[in-house]
Formats: sequence, structure tokens, C-alpha cells
Amino acid sequence: MADNYVIKDGDGHSQTFAAKDVAGIKIPRSVPTAEDGTTIAVATSTKQDAQSTLIGAVTETTPGSDTGSSGLNGRLQRIAQRLTSLIALIPAALGQTTKSGSFAVTVASDDDLQGKLGALTETAPASDTASSGLNGRLQRVAQRLTSLIALLPTSLGAKAASASLAVTQSTEDAAQLGSLTETAPGTDTASSGLNGRLQRIAQRITSLIALVPAALTGSGNFKVAINEAIAAGTAVIGGMFGSTSAASGGVASIARLVSAASGTNGAFAKSSAGRAYFAFGHNAAASVRYLKLYNKASAPTVGTDTPVMTLALPPSAGFAFDFAAGIGLYFSTGIAYALTTGSADSDTGSLTAGDITGLNIGYA
Repeated sequence: MADNYVIKDGDGHSQTFAAKDVAGIKIPRSVPTAEDGTTIAVATSTKQDAQSTLIGAVTETTPGSDTGSSGLNGRLQRIAQRLTSLIALIPAALGQTTKSGSFAVTVASDDDLQGKLGALTETAPASDTASSGLNGRLQRVAQRLTSLIALLPTSLGAKAASASLAVTQSTEDAAQLGSLTETAPGTDTASSGLNGRLQRIAQRITSLIALVPAALTGSGNFKVAINEAIAAGTAVIGGMFGSTSAASGGVASIARLVSAASGTNGAFAKSSAGRAYFAFGHNAAASVRYLKLYNKASAPTVGTDTPVMTLALPPSAGFAFDFAAGIGLYFSTGIAYALTTGSADSDTGSLTAGDITGLNIGYA
């Protein structure tokens, strides 16, 4: 209602009451009471001034100490000042910063961590496991590293033996290499260390050197010698036509048949060992005729004896045969020949007189 009015109780709480307005004066319709039934005291100007003092004026000055007398406004100013001072003691930002911008901390004097860390002047322990703080322990580690460095070469790269690390082989590796006085194995494949194996190789090379001429000829070629006697007429060294003797390998003789007679014309050119070098002539017949050579010291039995070589003579044409490219064809018993009309070893076909003319067989 419009006549209602609000007053504060002793605790500062607002209470609304019904009133009657009489000539501008509000007269309570009933005595104000609290919930517990006690009469609510009406605030006076004195009480309100006291409340204002407790709250503090807008321009109230901060108390000089945390416990100095002050209203709430001054008290809050004091709290704000202390928070400002606290903020000034905290690093300006998170993360690592300089010492001047960081919290200062220290280990408590009675904390055993100090002993574990070790004093600045702590002495290194005498052994790796002796009691020591971390400072002394690290000194011991540094000492051992210094000793280790002294055992290593001063720099990388090849060094003299006195400045290099000493190493040794395992017993297994030493057996594979072989001892300094190891004996060469008896055979190429016998068990041995590398030292003995190399001795064996050296021995074989020495044996090989003994089989090689001691020096080269003036022309830079190996010297060679024929140590076995060569039977006359069995080997050829040198040119085909360089000599006229059988012993030296040249063409010594020629067996000639000026014109073939009727028959097989069996004959021998040489009755001992020798070489046949060539045969040439002319086949006047209109059909192929055959020249057969025999290893025999007498005239062959045509059709029975087996020829060493059978040569086909083209019809109505000349022929020329070079045996073994000039080296000659060797006959160990003798050189014999015959002429037939057929190629079979057993053929005995007779020629017509004059079928073959100018037959020449060179031999030695």
C-alpha cells in the first residue's frame, strides 16, 4: 500500500510495515516485531551514522597496517594493496625467464637434499662406490672419463703403433690365420691356416717357375726345344716345300701316272712310312672316278684292302687335292693307291683306258 513504510532492524535488514498517514505523519498500524516475536527497534539517525562509519566513506584512507582501524572501504583498499604487492613478487608471465624475473628458492638448512647434492668444494670420492654427494660423484665420473680419454688415440686417422689401440685376436681367429712358424700343408686341400696355405701356394708357384724357361729369347718369345727324336717322315716342322727329304718333311718324290690303263691301276708310291702331300690330274671320263689311298707297302688288293682315303674325281674336269693343308697325310707302313668306278671300299669297277690322265701324287 502507499502508506507502507520500510525500516531497517538492528541487524541492518529491511522490514516493511503497514502505516496510516495522518497529516503527513506515518503512524504504524501495529508494533513491528521480528519473526521470533521481539519488537523491532526503529533505526535512529545515530544508528545510521554508526553504520556509515563502519562501511566507510567513499574517500576513506587505507589503514596503515593490516590490523589498523578502518571502515570496510579502507579495509578493501588495504587488501587491494597487499594483492598488488603479492603480484609484484610473482613472475610477469608463465614459462622460463631470467633469474632476475624468477622466484628465488633455496633448500632448507636441515634438509638432507643439501648433503645429497654436495657442497661446492666437495672432494671426489676415492673409489667409484665410496660415499659422496652428487658434486663429488660427478667429479669421480669426470676423473674416469679423463683416464679413458688418455687410453684413446689423440685424433682420428692412421697412427704409429705406440699411439694406437692395442687389440688381440681370439684363439679361433688366430687358428684360421695360422702361426708365424706354421708348416705348409702336404696337399693343396689339406687343413691349414692362412699362413700355411700361402706357403703351399708359394711352393706351387716355385714349381711352376721351374717349368718355365729361365729367360726369353732376344725377340721376346719363349725358348722351346724338342727333346724327343722325330722319326724321318713322321713329323713336319717348317715349310712344305722347304726341303726335299722325308726326314725334314719336304716333298721328296712324285708318283706319276701319265694315263690310266684299263682296270683298277693298283700300285704303290712308297714301300715304307711316309707322308702324302698332294694329288692332281684330270678325269677324262664322263662319269665320276675314285682315287683310293692305302696304308700299304705294296700294291693294294682292290675290293679287299680298306683305303685310308677315297677321293671323288669330277667327270670331264681337272682335280687337285692338298692333304692336311700342306702338312701331309701320314702313312705308317707305305703309300699305295688305286682307281675305281665306284666309291665303296669293296668296289672293283675297272676304268676304261685313258679315263684318268696326268695323275701326280707328291710324297716323302
